Amino acid sequence: MGIFPIYGTLKTALAATLAQFINREVTVAGCIATARRARTSDGRIVGFVTIEDSSGLAEVTFFPDKIGQYQNLSSASSAVGGFGLVWVTGKVSQHLSSITVECRNSGPVPHQFHD
Repeated sequence: MGIFPIYGTLKTALAATLAQFINREVTVAGCIATARRARTSDGRIVGFVTIEDSSGLAEVTFFPDKIGQYQNLSSASSAVGGFGLVWVTGKVSQHLSSITVECRNSGPVPHQFHD
């Protein structure tokens, strides 16, 4: 089913399997490959993060009400040289051929659980 444990009781979905989870909540985990921000038409900031795991890339959207989590996640990753593992929990959505995880919660994976 594309789920594997990353630490403790947290179960994560592999990026390559996200299409199986449309309209469901999942947790993805991996390294931040890219991070960028954009402004909405009303001037609010939206964040976009690409997370790389062992199966591929997962696109994550941080809507304006979650932009603080985007900033915390980006800072946590860069604080460890950009190679820190992070996790994001959110609803998987699909628009045309694009599949994204809409962030509800996120954070760094503690160092003791890195391979």
